[in-house]
Amino acid sequence: VNGTVYDEANPAGTEVFPNSSAQGCDSIVNVSLSFYPEAVFELVQTLGPGGSIVVNGTVYNEANPAGTEVLVNAAANGCDSTVLISLSFEAAALTLAASAVPPTCAGEEDGQVIIENISGGDGNYFIALNGQPPFAAGALPAIVDGLPPGSYRLEVTDGSGLAAVVTGTVPEAGALFLDLGDDVLIELGSDVPLSANTNITPASLLWEPADFLSCTDCLSPVVEQPTAGIRYRLTLTDENGCTASDEVEIALTKIRDIFIPNAFSPNGDSRNDRLTAFAGADAVLIRSFRIFDRWGGAVFEQSGFPPNDPAWGWDGTRQGEPLNAGVFVYFAEVEFLDGTARLFKGEVLLMR
Repeated sequence: VNGTVYDEANPAGTEVFPNSSAQGCDSIVNVSLSFYPEAVFELVQTLGPGGSIVVNGTVYNEANPAGTEVLVNAAANGCDSTVLISLSFEAAALTLAASAVPPTCAGEEDGQVIIENISGGDGNYFIALNGQPPFAAGALPAIVDGLPPGSYRLEVTDGSGLAAVVTGTVPEAGALFLDLGDDVLIELGSDVPLSANTNITPASLLWEPADFLSCTDCLSPVVEQPTAGIRYRLTLTDENGCTASDEVEIALTKIRDIFIPNAFSPNGDSRNDRLTAFAGADAVLIRSFRIFDRWGGAVFEQSGFPPNDPAWGWDGTRQGEPLNAGVFVYFAEVEFLDGTARLFKGEVLLMR
């Protein structure tokens, strides 16, 4: 008014306009202003996770939660309206994914629960297993180890108090199977095969003891002519270091069966021409074979020869001269696989 600005800071005053009236006198103007109060609104709201609103064309969300918007001429009196926006957001519910790993071997307690992923919450996660004190999750995946087989309860919390719980089971380790079969009874001098029935692919194997085995790095060795009863133990170890063992006993029956004919006919027909000792596989050596006549005179002696070979036997002569038909006495000392020696004696009829 008259070049003077009147506003909220200068709402009143008097202005003189010289010679401005119709009569040529001065005009006096008294100025007195009043103002409508400013229209200011606060928009304070809590939204769910991922929520948003639009104010005056501007999107407000978790990335842009606060601001001021002026709505031109929006008040009832035609003035501008000011909107103060302040948003908060509920934390997303916690969710987690977990899996379990069985112990390496049966009887071990090195199973694991693996927390593969956690989402929601404020990101400040803590893990508690089976009610134990919680620990910070750190980088994922997070691993809780040293666990036996069985059920578990896993709770995850965050700094805001949100929590999520999952339950599951640490499975049993795969059972290893090894069976060497029933104990075996064999005759002295016999062989017997062994066979391991197993579900293991062995990284290593150990036969104890290794005596009489055809191979010690195989699953099916042959026990070759054991000289005494023996108990074998096989231990298999797989790629994880898990082991399984079984035992089998090989027992011997010692028949010591020796056959010496009670008659022979050294007549040159290549049939029953020589007298010797016949034996099974348990006999290894005829230490001595002696023949005497009925008066005790020695007529033949041979030592250190194999059984079952007539070429080493008596041909019915003494010092190269054929003897007459008659009854003679023999003594045969036989050595067996187990080192035992036994004397066999009897009578034989020489026939002409």
